[in-house]
Amino acid sequence: MSDPSFREVYCGLHGVEPLRFEREVLRLTLYPHAWLLAPLCHLFNRGYFTADFELIRSVSGYCHGHHFSAEAMDYSAHPANQSFWRRVLRIRVSVRRLFILIQQTLPVPHGAPAAMGSARPFAGHPPSPPNTLFMAAGAVTAVLAPPQPPRPMTGATSGQSGLQIRRS
Repeated sequence: MSDPSFREVYCGLHGVEPLRFEREVLRLTLYPHAWLLAPLCHLFNRGYFTADFELIRSVSGYCHGHHFSAEAMDYSAHPANQSFWRRVLRIRVSVRRLFILIQQTLPVPHGAPAAMGSARPFAGHPPSPPNTLFMAAGAVTAVLAPPQPPRPMTGATSGQSGLQIRRS
C-alpha cells in the first residue's frame, strides 16, 4: 500500500473536495498582499496564475517533500515568472508558504530529517522572514518570527547617528 499524496491528505484533513484542492492551495499560498490584487489579475488575464497552478499540480502527488527544491527551481525559471507583476510585486504563490504547507500536511518519513530545505527561487530578492502557517477553522494566519535586536552601527559612538559628513 503506497503512502497517500499531498492532495489526498490535505483534502481529507480539511474537508476540501479534490476538485477544489488547487484553488484552495493557491489561496493559502499567495503572498498576503496579493490576495487583494489576485482577482483583478485573473479578470484581466485569465491565464495569469497558470504557472502557479502548474506548481501546485506538480507537488499534489507528493507523498514526501524530498523533490520540492527541484520543483521550486522549475517554477522560478517559468517564463511567466519573469514579469514585473510576478517577480517584483510578487503577485504569485510563495514557494516558502507552499513548502511549509506541504511539511505541515505530510508526515515526515521515518529516518528523514525533520526540515527539508529548498533554495530561494528568485535570486536578487531579500529573504522573507520565516513564516509559519497555522491551520485553524479553515483560516491561515502568518506568524512572523520574533524581531531581531538592532545591530550596533559601526564607527558610531554613543550619541552619534553614524552618519559622517566630510568637509573639504
